[in-house]
Amino acid sequence: MTSTVAIGYNNWPFEIDCSVTGTGWETSAPLSNLLTPRLGQKAVATAIGTRSFTVDWSNGSPQVGARVDIIALLNHNMIELGPVTLDVYDAEGGTYIPSSFPISLFGYGVDGTFQSHLVWVMGNTGTELNRDRVSKFVFGITAATTTGRKNPNTGVLVSEPLSIGAVWAGPKFSPENGIGIDGFAQSVADNSQVVRSIGGQVWTEPEIRQRTMKATFPGLFEREVYGVAPTQCLIQLAAHCGISRPLIVVPVSSQDELVYTQAIYGYLSAPAAWNLIEKVDDNDVKTRLYSGGLEIVEAR
Repeated sequence: MTSTVAIGYNNWPFEIDCSVTGTGWETSAPLSNLLTPRLGQKAVATAIGTRSFTVDWSNGSPQVGARVDIIALLNHNMIELGPVTLDVYDAEGGTYIPSSFPISLFGYGVDGTFQSHLVWVMGNTGTELNRDRVSKFVFGITAATTTGRKNPNTGVLVSEPLSIGAVWAGPKFSPENGIGIDGFAQSVADNSQVVRSIGGQVWTEPEIRQRTMKATFPGLFEREVYGVAPTQCLIQLAAHCGISRPLIVVPVSSQDELVYTQAIYGYLSAPAAWNLIEKVDDNDVKTRLYSGGLEIVEAR
């Protein structure tokens, strides 16, 4: 059974001593901006054209290699995607998987209304890469990629140099039973101030809208709730993120445009929660089954 969601809550570029290197980036908007969770603090290329950069935590602490299942470019301005290369290296002597390794490429934004994320959820990779010991990766984005802003009403494109808000590389939490069909909800939060005068006149101060997501997991095995590190599980997600550390939630779909609309990076509005509902067989072993869920608000 394939899970219908991939959740990342450990991002090694944010958590491990990490470096990012490359040429052709603004000194006032350097590549080091990719290593913070503030997506509005972007790395910006000096001109339109081919760009590449390396994210490396091989000298990091507490470990030089770490599990990686999700790799993403967050809050980018790519409108039409040209060839993009991604080489991933492990800590076992520089072995790597070239850009053609089996991954799932999910959608990217088209109008700039919401944040655009380019996400890879890595599939089975064979023996050439130790997925538990990944130590760096290299992105290459060619000049054939269109970058900038597109008016959502007219479709007019304003070309601009490549910009990216952050990088993500870490393990995934993918409950076997996924998100419940009736347990997935999305909306848009609006924190704008609205004041009405005595005479009924409305005065507003519009703010940027933020997407929200609610996901309910209808059948979590006990190992998916109370797993021991480095296993990814719900209690570790709740303890790590609380309401002050970011996570990325990617509902897995074969439709790129649908996943662009659904994938969300942000913070939990309240810590994740779960409750015991039943006892079931898990690979012929009697275990407890839980229901759990989380709510996330998009961050910028």
